[in-house]
Amino acid sequence: MKLYRYSHRTPNFEDFNRMTKELEEFIRSDFSDEWPERLAEIQRFQTEDGGFAYVDDWRIESDARVEFCYKPTYLCTAILMKASIVRLLSQDGMECLKKGLLKSTGREFRGHGYEAEEGLEEAMHIFNLGLAGKFVEDYPNLCPEFTSLYSSTVDYLCSTGRY
Repeated sequence: MKLYRYSHRTPNFEDFNRMTKELEEFIRSDFSDEWPERLAEIQRFQTEDGGFAYVDDWRIESDARVEFCYKPTYLCTAILMKASIVRLLSQDGMECLKKGLLKSTGREFRGHGYEAEEGLEEAMHIFNLGLAGKFVEDYPNLCPEFTSLYSSTVDYLCSTGRY
């Protein structure tokens, strides 16, 4: 797995889709010898602001921002969450995770425009692949903003019968 960042002016949608597919497969995998190497790649890919965007600038159209900035941030953060639960993350990895959690709260897990609710459900699905329920139980204070948003989103989805 190799993660790349492109200029927002010259996106590579084929590569974006490949990376997303690889991250989705990785989060569903069992822990193996490849995990440490892949976790290191994810940590290397994180930007200073805590995100894991495929493009170099978050100031792009809302639908593209959700798909190519937030979704990879959710996936990478969820992978780090899952790794933290089984104690595969170093202290640096936990700091990386903390930054990713905070960046993940930027849209309150919602999609763009008319797809806001669909995006919310997709984000929660991704986080649940990363064992988010167990994570917020074990590490509620690592990123209180994430813990609060995750918990309130679960409550909201339960109240609407979608969780």
